[in-house]
Amino acid sequence: MISMRLIQGAVQAVRAVSKKFMRVDFEGLSEEEIEDRMLIQQYGLQSRPREGARLIALQQGEQIIVVGSDDKEYRMSLEDGDVVLYSKMDTFVKLGGSGGIEVSTQGGSFKMENNGNVNINNGALEVLA
Repeated sequence: MISMRLIQGAVQAVRAVSKKFMRVDFEGLSEEEIEDRMLIQQYGLQSRPREGARLIALQQGEQIIVVGSDDKEYRMSLEDGDVVLYSKMDTFVKLGGSGGIEVSTQGGSFKMENNGNVNINNGALEVLA
């Protein structure tokens, strides 16, 4: 039988070893210091957790791999079925569970509702053909 341990902790440092992967130092909830562990992320999505972000790691024997991270300081409110990509700068792309799309940056926002209506706020529309 394969025995695995779940570790919860807080990010202390993140290093990009190459374009292909990052390494994480973190402190477990039991105050254990864990250094230089690989961060595995979902295919097609990549982020660099901030210092203090919560994380989940799996341990099998001596191998520990970080498999998830979250930062409650920047979490957004979502409705059922919503999916969002966001950053600490209030920039986000939200796919609404009801079919709409919303993109927001510090410079403005764009919203397309599920009925096809489009709203552009604080920006200019440029159509290129």
